[in-house]
Amino acid sequence: MSEIVDIREVSFAYGGALAVDKCSFTIESGKVTGLIGPNGAGKSTLIEILAGRLKPRSGTVIFDGTDVTSYGPAKCARVGIVRTFQNARVFARLPVIENVMIAARPQSGEHALEAMFAQRKWKGQEATLRKEATELLEWLGLESHTHQRAGTLSGGQRRLMEMARALMAHPKLLLLDEPTAGVFPETSRLIATRVKEIAEQGVTILLIAHNMGFLSSVADDVVVMAEGKVLVRGPLETVRAHDEVITAYLGATVTQSGEGAGNARA
Repeated sequence: MSEIVDIREVSFAYGGALAVDKCSFTIESGKVTGLIGPNGAGKSTLIEILAGRLKPRSGTVIFDGTDVTSYGPAKCARVGIVRTFQNARVFARLPVIENVMIAARPQSGEHALEAMFAQRKWKGQEATLRKEATELLEWLGLESHTHQRAGTLSGGQRRLMEMARALMAHPKLLLLDEPTAGVFPETSRLIATRVKEIAEQGVTILLIAHNMGFLSSVADDVVVMAEGKVLVRGPLETVRAHDEVITAYLGATVTQSGEGAGNARA
């Protein structure tokens, strides 16, 4: 598989405190990569950098062969980098379907002259987008909520809607920040199924998650961060037993006899 993302020595600081410290790893095209680590490890900051919302102090981000380090959020979205947020963001007063359609690539109707002189084309395009949004909502189990205000959705339903909105942008790289946080187990299982199906369609996924059961069902491999650095990378079952990972999560001192490691794994 070819690498679609190459993160090279990326660093970022809030004031004088380093949140990401010379972070380097690659992501293979069409794979699901988990990004894990204790709170404050720099995971969400790295997602913000990849999505163009933050500019690194140093280092380079290569996406699909292009240096996107200086790209802002809009330009990142145009080249195919799309993200969801740790706290799902909604336009509460708009219907669910409008929340999803708003993420579609620029439409003819958004340009004043085309809206005035090519109404037939614009209306046809809007109908196509509405159909696509409707199908995405059905695929994510939200068909009965299509026309209600987004502000009435539950937390889990908002996360599903945000996934539909992200997919409307036709991403090449989908960044998911805690997609199952605060949702019921049934919704978590649905999200896991859909994440795998999205990857099967060729979309590359980088996701942050603390739910190890969810990660084990979707991630091809995981990258573990702590204090802004990459500690280790590999299959979940391998890295979660790694001494450095146990220490980073629990602050435990792992002895040579394995006492600390055994307690942490339990």
